[in-house]
Amino acid sequence: VEAGTGLDQAIIKTSEELALTSPVLSQELRAVTEEIRLGRARTDAFRLFAERSGVEDVAALAQAARAVMYAAHEAIVRRGESGSSMFVIVRGEAAVVLEPSGQEVARLTDGAFFGEMSLLTGAPRNATVRAVTDMDLLEITVDAFRTFVLANPATVETIGVATAKRAAELQQARDADGPTTPVEPAGSFVDRVRRFLRL
Repeated sequence: VEAGTGLDQAIIKTSEELALTSPVLSQELRAVTEEIRLGRARTDAFRLFAERSGVEDVAALAQAARAVMYAAHEAIVRRGESGSSMFVIVRGEAAVVLEPSGQEVARLTDGAFFGEMSLLTGAPRNATVRAVTDMDLLEITVDAFRTFVLANPATVETIGVATAKRAAELQQARDADGPTTPVEPAGSFVDRVRRFLRL
């Protein structure tokens, strides 16, 4: 391998050279390279999640998250279904869709999160989220999140206020064609989250 070559390029070049003499070893090296890439993507996704959610220390939460994959056009969550987890996008693009109209109200990309309302309150999913592209996501369960907020109590307020704002925006989009529905104030929502998580 030539001097000055980046690690990724060196691994790819080595893998290509190994393909001629040892296809199995070459395939294993490519698998390791993909794991490294996904690990970097996972770190980047949680860094973006921290920025967007206002949560500062997400390392423990990132460790507890489970990697999941969805194919393009697959529903990740459906409105009305029960749910006890949220998702952080590592790679890919998703569309938030209002049912039954099918109206798309948002596009989400790397580092974005969704499903937090069900995670925080136990309420059924309030929108359908579909994969636009093939996606790598991290799923955070209610148990992992509860453990995290017990160690980081201010997080409940930060994420609760952000979630209440997103819920209000979603309700506003839903009400655009019909009667308006009152929106729960952020303080009341945060209190409800604390009760649900038994904090």
